[in-house]
Amino acid sequence: MSSLFHKSFRCKNCHECDTQSNLFRHLSHDELELVNGSRYEVSYRAGETIIKQGTDCTHVITLTSGLAKVYIEGYYNKNLILHIARPPELFGGPGFHTDGRNHYTVTAVEDCTCCYMDGKIFRGLVESNINLANELIRNINYFAIHNFEKLINLTQKQVPGRVADMLLDLQRNVYGSNPFQLSLSRQDLADMTGLSKESVIRILKEFKDDGIIESHGDEVEILNFESLQRIAISG
Repeated sequence: MSSLFHKSFRCKNCHECDTQSNLFRHLSHDELELVNGSRYEVSYRAGETIIKQGTDCTHVITLTSGLAKVYIEGYYNKNLILHIARPPELFGGPGFHTDGRNHYTVTAVEDCTCCYMDGKIFRGLVESNINLANELIRNINYFAIHNFEKLINLTQKQVPGRVADMLLDLQRNVYGSNPFQLSLSRQDLADMTGLSKESVIRILKEFKDDGIIESHGDEVEILNFESLQRIAISG
């Protein structure tokens, strides 16, 4: 990992942080001071690995700027992107409270920064602060529901429906604009949909030919939301 480690200069302390995870709003002043005393920030360039599947899960990490892809490394060098992370997402992973291993990989899609917190300190706060623990459970359940929906989409929808779902998700939940500048590669789009890169490119061209979307280079614009939503629903 070739990233530059440095103490955070963007925010003076955790009390003034404007990209704080919703988990930390449940901490007292003294608890935030404990977090602030151990935290450090890391800058990543696009394409660098933030978390590697299979490594030790030692820190809780908050994405504070940029975008990152969260994915499972499967067999034969095939990946499945679970979702695209935006600030202030917190990475802890299911292994944090089980086997101490990371069960997914996180890679920077754009240049980004992350704030690291010692895992032992976080575990102690969860054990002593019921409101923090409840918020953590809510977050875990939210991602479980998201993954259930993704499982249905990948197993029960045809190729056009998967691509339509992906475009709507990118517009609504990742970039939040229309048109949007795509920072993901065509292979990333394939890994989001469980399809080959060639299949994704073909469907995108069909959507463009049908006047559903427009694209120029990496800029994508949804022209016909109604048609795209109908395809996403019908699969």
